[in-house]
Amino acid sequence: MSLLKNSSATEITGRFNPINTADLLKALDTRVANKLRPVLTHNNSFTFNVKKGRFNLRNMAVVINGSAVNNIIAPTFTLALGQLDNAERSAQDILSAKNLGRLQSNVFYLSILDSNKKPFNTLSPSDIVVNIAYKGSATEIDKINVIVANLELTTIEAIAPENILMLQPAGLFDDGFIIFKMSQPGYFIAADKR
Repeated sequence: MSLLKNSSATEITGRFNPINTADLLKALDTRVANKLRPVLTHNNSFTFNVKKGRFNLRNMAVVINGSAVNNIIAPTFTLALGQLDNAERSAQDILSAKNLGRLQSNVFYLSILDSNKKPFNTLSPSDIVVNIAYKGSATEIDKINVIVANLELTTIEAIAPENILMLQPAGLFDDGFIIFKMSQPGYFIAADKR
């Protein structure tokens, strides 16, 4: 893949990388590490970081806890983390219909395929920690919604505020970010409450 294609990709695929949880937390900004410490309770974790592709994808990351089950199956997963082009109007229509606020992110998705290339929807333990770009200016978690939908789009809901771990508003030149927990792969967007 050329550098130009790499820099404009809307989907990045790869595998989870195992990492010692203490080493992961040490490598993170102190504020982020303090928010993740209560969630990442096992000695090891698995990360999927995006360092290429479109600007809004480059700082995205996915983390899951290690466990007896995840230690065996997580290394066999293929992940796809991406953004949908031209989906903002449809996303805003959903937000408006459910009175969930004003869209402040791209429409992102995470899919996980098992070693047989079949969709995998349940992890043990179930929390998937995701970091996404945020374009809004809210500084308090209770002023935003993170909306998740399963890949079939049969359920669309705002996650509980306690599952939003951290919020950094956008700056003058850079997007901010939201770190949150979700229970299964799917689509996700961020919105400022009205």
